[in-house]
Amino acid sequence: MTTTDNTNFTKTDYYIHAGGLKFRQDDAWTNSWGGDTFPSGTTTGNDIPVTSNFYNIAFNITTGDYTFTPVGPSNQNISIIGNGYIDWNTDLALITTDNII
Repeated sequence: MTTTDNTNFTKTDYYIHAGGLKFRQDDAWTNSWGGDTFPSGTTTGNDIPVTSNFYNIAFNITTGDYTFTPVGPSNQNISIIGNGYIDWNTDLALITTDNII
């Protein structure tokens, strides 16, 4: 994650697999922060229960507040079109059940 003030850390357009995660400092467990709620909350120490998707992530190291804002496939309308489907004038909207596939 990046920061300009050593308080607010961000990561943009980052893919996360479903599961639990924590923020941690300097690749060590000495200083680590987790939470009970998703997609936003305040750190408690537990693993943050995330779902698979691309996210913009924000974490305030002073307050412990964090947010995961979905970006990418879940916020896009994807369709197919072409003479291999019906024609170049008819779209078929694709549906996702996991915001990725």
